[in-house]
Amino acid sequence: MNFTVRSQGFYAFFVSIFLLLSQNVEARPEFALRHNLNRCTSCHFSPAGGGLKTTTGKLYGAHGFKISKYASQDFVSAEMRMAHYNPSNRKSDRSGLFMMSGIVGGSIAITPEEENTEVRAVISHDIYNSSAWDSYLRWRFFDDTETSWAPQYILVGRFHAPFGLLTDEHRTYTKLQTLSNYNLKLEAGAMLSGQPFEAFHYDLAVVNGEASNAALAPGNAELWGGVSNFRFSSSSRWFPVTVGMSYKFHDRLEGQKNPWAGALYGMFSLERFTQGRIKADVIFEYANAKNFNDKASTSAGFPVDATYKANILDAESEGIYSQVNFFLTEKLILQVKYDRWLFNKDFPADAFEKLGYGLKHYFEANSLIMLRFESSRIGRPEEQVAPHHRADDAAWVYMQVGI
Repeated sequence: MNFTVRSQGFYAFFVSIFLLLSQNVEARPEFALRHNLNRCTSCHFSPAGGGLKTTTGKLYGAHGFKISKYASQDFVSAEMRMAHYNPSNRKSDRSGLFMMSGIVGGSIAITPEEENTEVRAVISHDIYNSSAWDSYLRWRFFDDTETSWAPQYILVGRFHAPFGLLTDEHRTYTKLQTLSNYNLKLEAGAMLSGQPFEAFHYDLAVVNGEASNAALAPGNAELWGGVSNFRFSSSSRWFPVTVGMSYKFHDRLEGQKNPWAGALYGMFSLERFTQGRIKADVIFEYANAKNFNDKASTSAGFPVDATYKANILDAESEGIYSQVNFFLTEKLILQVKYDRWLFNKDFPADAFEKLGYGLKHYFEANSLIMLRFESSRIGRPEEQVAPHHRADDAAWVYMQVGI
């Protein structure tokens, strides 16, 4: 990596802070895997996961720290994110310290608390970017102690689509490839979610357009799509896995090609398999997509070569995301992550690849710092000349604070 001495010293300082803070003895898929949770509503209001947390989710996200009285309630939540980003080929508008988001939200049950069924309003907004976030009405027909093939939840509004592994690392290649990156690609529509067995969960959604912001716009009435997700989680010590599959498609305007995408994903808990002797887990996702390259490349910012970009518009793409988490302590996690994106799966030599390693540290309740070093490889020679910052070597520090 081509980092300056000042940058190397800056990140070395953060490494020392990590090590000092870790001497003290956000819900993510790997944490659900560790504790054999197959209901996202264990921590979130949305049955598909992501978005505002319940009081239980906030307590779990405390990671052993005491939680304040302002956070220990369901009614109001807030979250702030910032990062220091340092790509190898730095540009004035693509490096340095910057705010990412400032999200404020609320939740309130419309029906009386003593009733088993519930209607709840959930609304949130990114006030820093002046953009809509999760906002929906949620119907719950029975509580989380019951199972049934019938839908347990119905959501109507704007929500995080139930596609693949839910990760808020929005630079993950499979998320960019399938337009399912957490921070931008929310969907507006209706979603049914059910739990036929404790080990099996499903989500079925009909959405308006592609990542619509639920605002009125010309042509939106002619656009629609569907998203489905099916997930199985084993409670067996000898088979401590979660596996799932997702599919989505969109019906575009007349004369435009309709895109589709599919994903297969899985998680394996070494901690449960070894009964705590090896505190680690492995995460994997494979994605395949068609007719997404035009919007995906525009959203991602690469490829930058106009000729190559024109040649891959109608190609079928392929993406891989894998990650290993080593829990050094309950508050400090060593992470190794690999991304691969082929805009045309028939030409594997053209792949965009990225290997990252770093630390995640929970320094306070629902508050974390991440440090990551990323090394990239680009197969296309013309893309190597002036790579986009998302496809370049980089080092970054990320901080998230929530209540």
